[in-house]
Amino acid sequence: MSENKCPICNKFESKCNCSDPLDGLGELWVSEQSDIAKADNTVEGYEYGIRRFTTFLKTYQLTYEDIDRKTDIELDTDDLKTDSRGSRNLVDLFILWLRDVEKYAKSTVKTTYYEVRPFITFLVENGHVEFDPVDSIKLSDYVPYDFTVQDDEIELETKAVKPEEHAKMRLNVPGNEFRNRLILDVFFETGMRRKEMSLLDVSDIDGRKIDIPPVKFSRANKVPDSHPIWVSSTLAKNLEIWKKVERKAIVGHSKTNALWPQDGRSNSGRLSPKSLNQIVKQSAENAEIQSTIHTGRGGEYKRLTAHSYRHCFAFRCLENGMDIYTVAQMMNHSSATITEMYIDESEDYLRSQIDQHRPTFSK
Repeated sequence: MSENKCPICNKFESKCNCSDPLDGLGELWVSEQSDIAKADNTVEGYEYGIRRFTTFLKTYQLTYEDIDRKTDIELDTDDLKTDSRGSRNLVDLFILWLRDVEKYAKSTVKTTYYEVRPFITFLVENGHVEFDPVDSIKLSDYVPYDFTVQDDEIELETKAVKPEEHAKMRLNVPGNEFRNRLILDVFFETGMRRKEMSLLDVSDIDGRKIDIPPVKFSRANKVPDSHPIWVSSTLAKNLEIWKKVERKAIVGHSKTNALWPQDGRSNSGRLSPKSLNQIVKQSAENAEIQSTIHTGRGGEYKRLTAHSYRHCFAFRCLENGMDIYTVAQMMNHSSATITEMYIDESEDYLRSQIDQHRPTFSK
């Protein structure tokens, strides 16, 4: 992969002596995302987003301390918004710089914004900046949501598993049908990450309650508590059958506590996140509903993956009337800001909230 050049000194980044405008905070934040069970491609996306944001700051000789300050940067564009304080919003400028100066594709502008937004929230929450410029951003002002796939725009909802697709995938699981069908159902009803699914132990299942296991969290060397979620009675019954009957046929005399033990002789371990993801992708392939949404350096990116169930869970919860803070807690998002990206694309949720909570007047 070719190395980027510093926009100030024009040297390759590895030989650049210009100071880091984020003072190491970007690298720290990305490292923490890796520690809290983010998928590899998600963490890689954060790295690219932070790199672009760093380039933007360097280009205009800014630092992270300028994020919540008024700036007199001039961009060659007429589409400039101002924030609630009447000053130019640096994040507005960043979006416009991506779109109009660097000429990135629409999908890249949108993705980069969503990759950088939680980092800015991190800076606010930890007292590095006082004013959150993200609060006044409406991305659709710059990147409308009505593009098709041919327009180089892939919406989150496009990547979400639809209930009817889940039904087809359940009938086309590979390998151990009972177990793999059960795995899809747990993904569908909980929206948990594939790493969280991999770490589940038998003891984490208690009737309808599942204690989603904690994952490593590096900030202040703290480890978060597990967070509970409740599933349907039907799924709870099938999990009980799996624990007491089907699973025992796989583990034999092994002492493993893994809810999803590995197949074959190495059944003392547990199914890896990669294996769980492959079960989802292969089920979609077998059901003939899989498609390729992007081809990049890492090969083909499939539409339906384990993370697609996470998108599905968020959209369905919001559209069924659940408030955003409850959804954020159930999905173990580090901030409700991350959950907001689903609201941006969920017209049904916005409509239901307006219908339920708006003031009305009747004579």
